[in-house]
Amino acid sequence: MAKAYTGDTVEEIKSRCDLVEIVNEKIYLEKKGKNYLGLCPFHLEKTPSFSVSPEKQLYHCFGCGASGDLFSYVMHTEKMTFKEALRFLAKRAGVSLAEEEGTNNSGLAQLKETYYKLNEQAMNFFHYILRERPEGEKARRYLESRGIKESTLQAFKIGFAPPSWDALLKAARKKGYGDDELAQAGLVVERNDGSGYYDRFRNRIIFPIFDYRKRVIGFGGRVIDEETKGPKYLNSPETLLFDKRKVLYGIDRAITDIRQQKRAIVMEGYTDVILAHQENITNAVASLGTALTSFQARALRAQAEEVVIAYDADAAGAMAAEKGLDILKGSGCIVKVATFPEGLDPDSYIRHHGKEAFVEVLQNAQPLVDYRLNNIKRKHDLERPEGKILFIKEVLPVLDSINNMVEKDEYLKRLAEELNISEEALRAELKKFKRKQNKAPAQNMQGQSDDTSGGVIRAEEIEPAEKIILSLLFAYEGVFNRIVETVKDLNNKDFFSPNVGKIINACKELKEKGKELKVDHLRGEFPDESLHELIAAIDFNNPWEGSSRDEIMQAVDDCMRKLKINKLAKDRQNIEKKIKEAERNGMNEQSLKLLAEWEKIKLAEQELCSVGKKEV
Repeated sequence: MAKAYTGDTVEEIKSRCDLVEIVNEKIYLEKKGKNYLGLCPFHLEKTPSFSVSPEKQLYHCFGCGASGDLFSYVMHTEKMTFKEALRFLAKRAGVSLAEEEGTNNSGLAQLKETYYKLNEQAMNFFHYILRERPEGEKARRYLESRGIKESTLQAFKIGFAPPSWDALLKAARKKGYGDDELAQAGLVVERNDGSGYYDRFRNRIIFPIFDYRKRVIGFGGRVIDEETKGPKYLNSPETLLFDKRKVLYGIDRAITDIRQQKRAIVMEGYTDVILAHQENITNAVASLGTALTSFQARALRAQAEEVVIAYDADAAGAMAAEKGLDILKGSGCIVKVATFPEGLDPDSYIRHHGKEAFVEVLQNAQPLVDYRLNNIKRKHDLERPEGKILFIKEVLPVLDSINNMVEKDEYLKRLAEELNISEEALRAELKKFKRKQNKAPAQNMQGQSDDTSGGVIRAEEIEPAEKIILSLLFAYEGVFNRIVETVKDLNNKDFFSPNVGKIINACKELKEKGKELKVDHLRGEFPDESLHELIAAIDFNNPWEGSSRDEIMQAVDDCMRKLKINKLAKDRQNIEKKIKEAERNGMNEQSLKLLAEWEKIKLAEQELCSVGKKEV
């Protein structure tokens, strides 16, 4: 099958895009030496091990082993095929793609693009109704009563869905969109009798939800009167673009300041975030009214070191905060909790007390352990012995969860003093608790797997000598002829990893075509993504760059000798099997012939090994 795109096209796209810039849109990267370091997007980790090379435009995770280039990063993080990633990056880079005949555009990529445009059209429609039409008057008054300014309405593109059953449906049809497209985008709902569709959002204030690239991916609708049936808040359903478990409202506006401050404020509702940003508290996001998920926690940790939970002061808010605390902690965040007076949520606190008072609450946010200890204290009478016993019983899991020994020691001392008990007694209770925990089967606290790789292909394990040969090909092109000459008698099966032979043969074909040995050119020779990962992993961490010609040539000879020894060892083992089979069948003459061949191979093997020892 002919390739749809050449290596030159790929190289042109990569020359116009910066991998560091694209990775940094989702993950906070910090300059470390000549590379950038951040938290891996492909597995859960607390300490950054994901390295991006701006020079080579490659990434490698020293934790999970994921490696690749610009294309593999986009493919895995955006769940795209290679062609989809190519078109996505080409559009971003301003590169025109000339596809060969017989190749088809991906329907999925086109569908996503249609939904993005459709959501944007819907956002503009709702925004127009709110600001310009009489139907939006009631919603405008309500938003004004909540302290939201006109400039803020414009900035967040807040809108209003009129009470009509088909206002958006009719408007979208006029723009040329089909009913099925609207339904798949989550904007309309099919009638139970199958007779047509009606608008999902009606008589609601509409809050467009953006992704970090500022694309509209869904909507949230809030009722403004009791006449409207349904829940108080209604989000878009799960679509090709929208999954509320993975979305943070306001991330499009907050991501820059979260990175700069290394601190994020997480709230419950749309208006909480909107009023915070209106007061120039621009690192605030919301979890769409649900308890924080592991997806959201990882997205926050990728940008910030500290996360402050600023949920409502009611019981529901406290419960939602509690559920998200362990998830945030498990993602490696420093977690704090801002507490408001009973009955007040963040947006009402800002309106009644002003920005300065709200900032003070945030600055006085309690560390996770203090927040939990104080919550437990409120439940028990610590003046009575039975109250202390119940308090200690509840507090032991909190103390045990503290990983830092110095921090744990400080809390033990402080609690012993507050409870007026001996520190030794409290430590003894903690040891007893820990022994019981160690006997219990280990469980993931959230019941979720830590394997969040999302199907990322890891660079395969290969034999050291073969790995060195590949790295030498990229480090010093002058060794190419010597390597090709040495391996010409080797088949793919003679390598520990057959893919090594495939790559060497592909390099040979590139040379015959008069092309340079570049990763981009080599990628074009293989449809198999696992080979792309392997090539990138080898090239990313190449130990031979800067070595002298003599050192490189010596390494080539050593590795080639090792390959030949490995091949002879395999041949010898195969003959040993044949000898045993011949002896079992009473074929003594054939057994003797095979033995003579075995001795010849063994002698050649010993000679190669002795050469290596002499050189050492």
